[in-house]
Amino acid sequence: MNIKDVRKIYVPSSVFMDLDKTFDFLRDNLPRYYANEVVKILPKDKKVDIAYIRRVKSNKIMNVHIITALYRVAQFHALQKAEII
Repeated sequence: MNIKDVRKIYVPSSVFMDLDKTFDFLRDNLPRYYANEVVKILPKDKKVDIAYIRRVKSNKIMNVHIITALYRVAQFHALQKAEII
């Protein structure tokens, strides 16, 4: 599984119900250099600047597409750490 396959990871709607838990999960599981991976999996019409992606994470801005992509990257790396993939 590579980073392009991360688009297929299911993101439950509960991710957007409790944003504090979501951002805690992102803080704990995102790799050090995550912004380029997020850009790779965003839909072509939703591409944004890398600085904006970092701002969404650090300032807890509600942007559904960015948070979904961040969550998928974090899940991917959590699975890699657990050596499931």
